[in-house]
Amino acid sequence: MHKPQVFFDGNCPLCRKEIGHYQRQDKARRIHWLDLHQAAQVLEQRGISKRQAMQVLHVADQQGTLHRGAPAFMVIWDHLPGYRHLASAVRLLRLESVMQSVYLRFAKWRFARRCRSGCSAEQ
Repeated sequence: MHKPQVFFDGNCPLCRKEIGHYQRQDKARRIHWLDLHQAAQVLEQRGISKRQAMQVLHVADQQGTLHRGAPAFMVIWDHLPGYRHLASAVRLLRLESVMQSVYLRFAKWRFARRCRSGCSAEQ
């Protein structure tokens, strides 16, 4: 069985802070954390450009299915103690679509802010 792969923007301070929090929760190392700036080959194999990965969180689950945005967070939460209950609650209350809508607005704002003076895939 494969571990989920999380592709995050390691050059983004906000992203590093949030992913760092999740990494500290992942004491059992259930997730493979990949800074997209150091995982070009893996991104290419999955058909994800660096720019796409910078725009929105991407996670490949254990079966290799790619999740973008809020569904990607759900995969992360499913594998972290303390967050599994949050993922269950979101599903039970059917909040996935609301969460995705809010996340996509935030991600668009974050990417525009991060790249306001130009943003190459190497940033």
